[in-house]
Amino acid sequence: MKSEKPKILYIGAVKLSARLLHRLISCDVNLVGICSKKTPGSHADFDDFSTVVRNKRIPLLKTNDINSSSSIKWIKEIKPDIIICIGWSQLLTNAIIKIPRLGIVGYHPSALPKNRGRHPLIWALALGLRKTGSTFFLIDEGADTGPILSQKIVEIYDYEDASALYEKMTIVAEKQLVELLPRLDDLKSFGRAQNNKSANSWRKRDARDGRIDWRMNATNIFNLVRSLSHPYVGAHFTYNNLDYKVWKCKVVHLGAKNIEPGKVLRNSVDSLVIKCGLNSIEISEIEPMIDVEEGEYL
Repeated sequence: MKSEKPKILYIGAVKLSARLLHRLISCDVNLVGICSKKTPGSHADFDDFSTVVRNKRIPLLKTNDINSSSSIKWIKEIKPDIIICIGWSQLLTNAIIKIPRLGIVGYHPSALPKNRGRHPLIWALALGLRKTGSTFFLIDEGADTGPILSQKIVEIYDYEDASALYEKMTIVAEKQLVELLPRLDDLKSFGRAQNNKSANSWRKRDARDGRIDWRMNATNIFNLVRSLSHPYVGAHFTYNNLDYKVWKCKVVHLGAKNIEPGKVLRNSVDSLVIKCGLNSIEISEIEPMIDVEEGEYL
């Protein structure tokens, strides 16, 4: 006689987690509940799970505080054997961690134990990393510190922006999740402990981290722009008291070593070239359109 499939509660709030939820549902698992957020909060890539569960008859809890007494009560009532938590910015408290008998599966888009913490896709691109990772792990009371269940290294190429890396990471994570499903009953037995000596944690970013300073070298500005492209908020600069978002650019080498950073070297119909601390940046997508003359300074 076959044993009953473990009862799964899924927690998530972003586009990546919505995609993985679709994949989970397609695998005919015993999904007994879903938790999502009422409002986007700080999630630029927020996804409303209402469309995912429509006509699925799966209980849905919308909450902005997964650790509230009402949320914990709801989770206890559905009695999950395992929780899968992907794309949720709050750390889960011990009150939730101890509920499922098989544990809680978390996900982090980095090669743990490296680069724990906030905004891992954005930081990886902004810092110009050549590779990152896609990691499923067992959640404990730390931040991305639990035993690793599955990890794949993901290459990062110069032509990839946040949108491209986000899609690549989602595809890799979908495959990993499917591979983990047959082993849900014994996750605790094969998890690999993280080496804390190799760990670092990235901090939370704010609006200042997305501001373009033309004294930066062009490569750093290029990396900043691609790191904050869609689905994120966009890198920005201010000119004449108006904020502009730069969505796409490239490094250009004009040999203009005696020109100050921020000077507009060229303004054509489809591009804008700005002198940087080292080399220059050619902007091909900006919002809103900017009215500036060659020779002016941003």
